[in-house]
Amino acid sequence: MEVMVALAILSVSLVGLMHVFSSLLAGIGKSELYAEGTLVAREVLERNLIEKNLEEGIYTGEVNEMFQWTLVVTRRETALDLQEGQAVMQESQGHLPIDWLEDDSPLEMYEIVVTVVWPETPYPGQIQLATLRGIVNMEAEDAEEQLE
Repeated sequence: MEVMVALAILSVSLVGLMHVFSSLLAGIGKSELYAEGTLVAREVLERNLIEKNLEEGIYTGEVNEMFQWTLVVTRRETALDLQEGQAVMQESQGHLPIDWLEDDSPLEMYEIVVTVVWPETPYPGQIQLATLRGIVNMEAEDAEEQLE
């Protein structure tokens, strides 16, 4: 009788331990997918940050037949309405080499947003990274010099 009680207690505790271990393995699988998705997003983002010229648009791709990425490049308007930009101008007393707050500035700002999804996996998910990139438009700068 004591052996049967001991086996019952042991089997209940083993079922609980198996549940804990399966939850841990699921968490490890999810974190691996998020880590890989983050690496894919960073690679796509960094590849586009080093491009000489950015063109507005939506671009897509796939990595390892598991991760689908979407890259959205949008030209941003000047930052006249941003309080932090105005604060920077006031602090520098107008001595910034490129005045990114002016409408006729040669600095063009682009917003780059990368979204990576992995829908066909045991743990579907997505991650999104975004940044801004400034490009000095030499044609606008040359045109401004010719006007002077």
